[in-house]
Amino acid sequence: MEAKELRIGNLVIESNTKTLLMVEGILESNNKEYKISTSTIEGIVGRKGSLPVSALSGIKLAEDWFNKYGIEETNGPINSNDHFRTSETKYYNFKDAWMVIRVNIDSIWLCFDFEFAIKQVCKLEYVHELQNLYFSITGEEL
Repeated sequence: MEAKELRIGNLVIESNTKTLLMVEGILESNNKEYKISTSTIEGIVGRKGSLPVSALSGIKLAEDWFNKYGIEETNGPINSNDHFRTSETKYYNFKDAWMVIRVNIDSIWLCFDFEFAIKQVCKLEYVHELQNLYFSITGEEL
């Protein structure tokens, strides 16, 4: 993980302890190694500190995170012209119906659901990627 991937409010984990943390700031030290100002959101409530970015890891994105963010499973996109659909494919809609998450066995994709086609935007692996992409598109926090 690199500091440039993170924004204030992103959720990450400390690699050693697996503690869930929220990014509160990104600090640059004298030796150009970034430190991330964090606070815990589980475990020891209110613990604050800073860690080198190398001590942090992304949280693997899984379907249970969709429920936490109010992203609901749906029968599929408006447009049925999705060439990547298989019998195992699941779809989740954001509050905005034009953004869809497609979950296949081995990957999670953010897609735009246009009347004429499904457009894959990017593959998502980590919770902070979903948070950042949603903010970039809508200007709102997820």
